[in-house]
Amino acid sequence: MFNNMEEEKQILEYLEKKRLNKGRKRKILDPRNYLIGVLYHKYGYTEKEIAFAIKRERSSLTQVKNNGWYLKDDSDFINNTKEVSKLFPHKFKKPMQDQAKPIRKVIVHVALSPENQLLLDEYQCKIGTFRKSSTITHLLNTHLRQILKDYG
Repeated sequence: MFNNMEEEKQILEYLEKKRLNKGRKRKILDPRNYLIGVLYHKYGYTEKEIAFAIKRERSSLTQVKNNGWYLKDDSDFINNTKEVSKLFPHKFKKPMQDQAKPIRKVIVHVALSPENQLLLDEYQCKIGTFRKSSTITHLLNTHLRQILKDYG
């Protein structure tokens, strides 16, 4: 349907166009929460990046990012997310406890040419991160598997 970059942009545009950032009714909340889950689980966005993109408090995303899994059998959730799940399909997996997530921090020093610095700045603006390290982490989380597939 979409390639990864296009789909991410489409999700953010869909949230804005359908005004899914406004309101507290489940008809609005369920599709928004589904899309938050897709951005978090499928594209590796952090809660902070999603919060910035949809103009919400980060703390409001802690629970809802996993609603795609927890409400997968809820008939209201299924009905309310019918349209978005067809446009942006994603199979949610059972979330791991935050403490159990295996995170291995690696410190890397990066030297970039001025041209690549400009490209990184442009990418940072597009995804709405605050730090270069978050931008590079997002870039790797989002695109590294695809790059490795392309190189066989």
